[in-house]
Amino acid sequence: VRRATSYRVSVINIGNQTAIYTMSHSGAALATGKATGDDQLLAQPVYTADYADVTVNPIQFTLQPGYSREITLQFGEPTNADPNLLPVFSGFIYATNQVNGEVTHLFYAGMVGDYGNAGIFVRNTTSGVITGIQKSDDTYVSEGELPSLNATTGIKIQIVLAWSTRVVIVQIIPANGTILIGLNVSSAVMFTDSDESEAVIVDPPRNAAAGVGTSFAESYPAVWNGKVVLNSVNGNASVTTMRNLNPGTYRIQFSALKHFGNPSNDNDFEVFNSPAFNLVF
Repeated sequence: VRRATSYRVSVINIGNQTAIYTMSHSGAALATGKATGDDQLLAQPVYTADYADVTVNPIQFTLQPGYSREITLQFGEPTNADPNLLPVFSGFIYATNQVNGEVTHLFYAGMVGDYGNAGIFVRNTTSGVITGIQKSDDTYVSEGELPSLNATTGIKIQIVLAWSTRVVIVQIIPANGTILIGLNVSSAVMFTDSDESEAVIVDPPRNAAAGVGTSFAESYPAVWNGKVVLNSVNGNASVTTMRNLNPGTYRIQFSALKHFGNPSNDNDFEVFNSPAFNLVF
């Protein structure tokens, strides 16, 4: 969420008498939806009495019946808000008519931090369900381990999203870490036998830990049997082929389009490469 330096709003006297207005502000609770060190959103936001610093100019003015004037609002984020946790502040701006006592209010809300950089893939959370590759005992492959994973029996993949996104793409890359962001024409996109489709998820909702009382799934699981879809261009035609990867050492690359991102811009993808593993059949 991008916040302007200031905002201008109009106050209109719709009555039939001259009015003297006094402006004031009342903050509401700061809502923080994440905890430090946990990529997943909380089941219930934490509310604290941290308020925005709001400047209203002018504070008092007179309006004849049917007339209006603009006021300027400037917002300073709550001092205790951690931008890494993307908390939301809110409150009300009040216009009090000193002649008849009537009060008009305007609600506001804003976010601290850059929502465009909100982490999408869950890689660390108290539930233990994260984005990555699972071995036969359901533990996750860790960096430096280099296990041999058998594609014939099926390799379990978990995709866990803290936020919804417009597209998630799962690709296979060499273990040296060559990055193929987005729907690259030469990329090897994973083909999952579990749902017989390319591992490209469009508009997936976010995930949530089991038992938190929401309708969100805990993860997007898949079973991979070593097949990939290769896209290439032959003249003016796009050619798609599917085949088994050769045995070797690979990584799985997970990429998701960031909030407000442009799918044609590689820099607008959040990219996470799994630890390396040996693919065997």
